[in-house]
Amino acid sequence: MQHIMFHEYGGPEVLKLAEAPTPEPGPGQALIKIAAAGVNFVEIYQRSGMYKVPLPATIGGEGAGTVQAVGPGVNEVKAGDRVAWFQGSGSYATDVVVPVEKLVPVPEGVSLEQAAAVILQGTTAHVLSRATYPVKPGDRCLVHAAGGGVGLLLCQMIKMAVHRTRPVYGAAYLHGASFSFPSGHAMASIIGYGMLGYLLRHAWRGSQREHRAVDGLLVLMILAVGLS
Repeated sequence: MQHIMFHEYGGPEVLKLAEAPTPEPGPGQALIKIAAAGVNFVEIYQRSGMYKVPLPATIGGEGAGTVQAVGPGVNEVKAGDRVAWFQGSGSYATDVVVPVEKLVPVPEGVSLEQAAAVILQGTTAHVLSRATYPVKPGDRCLVHAAGGGVGLLLCQMIKMAVHRTRPVYGAAYLHGASFSFPSGHAMASIIGYGMLGYLLRHAWRGSQREHRAVDGLLVLMILAVGLS
């Protein structure tokens, strides 16, 4: 197998393509032939040394591919299954061993490349709109960093939940420039962060609640800034 690894912290130049024996899956594991690996900011932090990882390291926690073999006692997946995962390790490679409890089946009609791109950000957006605050019909929602990967998915999930009865607003740094989404996008309009600051000051004044309605506008505080 081939994998991308580094022996020291630094810039992109420390990443090296190397050969290694193909791993064997152990109990509770599956060997995956990787079709696509997700690239996230956390890997930049790991490569640069901001987040320490044992060296030498092969990074990459997100990907999608086809099951090649399974370890003893594994019944959840079988050879030939298409799967995706995140919170794994070593996905910057042609092959990787992943615990089966982290694998998610990829349905027909979704490519492995699409699955690798959406599994982490899509899960984040789903948790925010279904668990952190279960969005319901009638809510009007403000999404931070609406143009990023999480933001784009979150806007669509919110729109599904409110049954298009309410608009979805996005917050962005406008710097005086005009900005619009393409036709059919889930976002209704953009609010500059100057106006957002005004809303938040009034929303949280004298209150410790995580969510507070301001003139019918539900503010969702999410950690999507910088994700793309």
